[in-house]
Amino acid sequence: MDNKQVNAESYNRRKLYYRFILGVQQMVNYPFINIIWIFFFIIVGYFIKVINVIFSNLEVFSTFENLFYLGKNSILITVPIICAMGIIQGIGYITAFNDEAKIYKILCINEDDKKEPPILCKKKTRKGITVREFYTSIPMKKWKSEEDNICEKFDIHFVEDLTYGGKNENIGYLKKITSAKGRKAKKRGMLYDDAF
Repeated sequence: MDNKQVNAESYNRRKLYYRFILGVQQMVNYPFINIIWIFFFIIVGYFIKVINVIFSNLEVFSTFENLFYLGKNSILITVPIICAMGIIQGIGYITAFNDEAKIYKILCINEDDKKEPPILCKKKTRKGITVREFYTSIPMKKWKSEEDNICEKFDIHFVEDLTYGGKNENIGYLKKITSAKGRKAKKRGMLYDDAF
């Protein structure tokens, strides 16, 4: 296995992890999203009924009966869990899609950056201020140089300087954008007209 494949697999694992974490965060931040679980449990209830009907109509040798019920129960447990995780990751994907696409257009110019584009791992809006945190291997210097383009693309202005992410804002592979809606025009000095 070469380094490129190892890096690609590591990146994909991180992406799945951050999608799940982002999905959970969105469900906590926006409780109305949790309505989806009502439909989920209704579908799971029907799924359990269907599986029970299918398995009750099957004839099994008495020697394989325990193994048969073990298989049935494992299906009834694992399928809903996998589906629930898929729903959470789907919410994370929907949340991240737009922001990641915008950042990709700004920062991913060379081939190395295109292979591992930034992953949105945190997004929270409170009192008109949005905090976004991206997992990325792109250095801070490049992020700083593209601040104006980021503001223009997202139609935002920075409330705080672009910083590293994490609890203590010291994790190098996390970049944190704290912003509010709307672009702010750059301040210009006094304009004078020599004609007057």
